[in-house]
Amino acid sequence: WSGAGVYDSRDDVTYANAASILEAATFGICTTTLGDWTGHRVFDEMNSVRVNVGAGTLSSSTRDDLLNDQTINAYAIGVDGRWEIGQFRTATLQSAGVYKLSGLLRGSRGTEWAMTGHVANETFVLLTAAGMRRILVDTSALGASRYYKVVTIGKSVAAKTAETFVDNG
Repeated sequence: WSGAGVYDSRDDVTYANAASILEAATFGICTTTLGDWTGHRVFDEMNSVRVNVGAGTLSSSTRDDLLNDQTINAYAIGVDGRWEIGQFRTATLQSAGVYKLSGLLRGSRGTEWAMTGHVANETFVLLTAAGMRRILVDTSALGASRYYKVVTIGKSVAAKTAETFVDNG
């Protein structure tokens, strides 16, 4: 994979490159269902989830490290329109590319509402600073529809279907 460009547009006609991503992300599929959690942002020691990240690797951390740094072992689990963000303390290798994640600090960054209703085969994404980009938007564009296309380097921007996004600040 050669990387991708993130293109944005105000009118879904003229696109400009807003960012480039050259790092591969660690992502995969949940092979089990992440159980419901109605606790607050405290460690969920009752539930765990198995994820298949293919050639990716995951590692464990400590409770103190997670509490002191929200970027350590940060993940998103879900589907479009319903993502839960959290962190995992323990990643136990089950088989090649398959990890059992436990010691989950769930419902981070306003995603408490998404701590229930998970199903198997949801997407798992390890959230790392290297693989993420922030697209800055002028305050005058808040509340307005913008159009985005993420395109593999060397591929046609015109051939890609846009995703609409409204930034509410």
